[in-house]
Amino acid sequence: VVINDEELAKRIMVKDFDHFTDLRPMGYEAETKDAKIMKYQMAGLKGEQWKKVRSIMSGVFSSGKLKLMTPHIVKCGQQLEAYMTPLEEKGEELEARNIASLFTIDAMATSGYGLEINS
Repeated sequence: VVINDEELAKRIMVKDFDHFTDLRPMGYEAETKDAKIMKYQMAGLKGEQWKKVRSIMSGVFSSGKLKLMTPHIVKCGQQLEAYMTPLEEKGEELEARNIASLFTIDAMATSGYGLEINS
């Protein structure tokens, strides 16, 4: 389902979010390490377990807190760009998963804990 109406999307994603608890499975039914990680992410939870996690997480990701985090995440993006530009100019290949993981760690560390680790 694709929703193009901004007000309807806002209503679904904010006001009536508690009615959309059981999202479709994401194809991670195997018992591999990666599948287990995906299974227990918020998007993979169902019913009361989803509601409990969402109530905990909603305070962390309020619009005000997200606005405070944004400059820190942008700075991490700028550091990532500065790291990748010379590599791109040399034509070096990069492992996207590793780069994304390092960016995520940096963004979480700086916006959540005020640490600049520049991994």
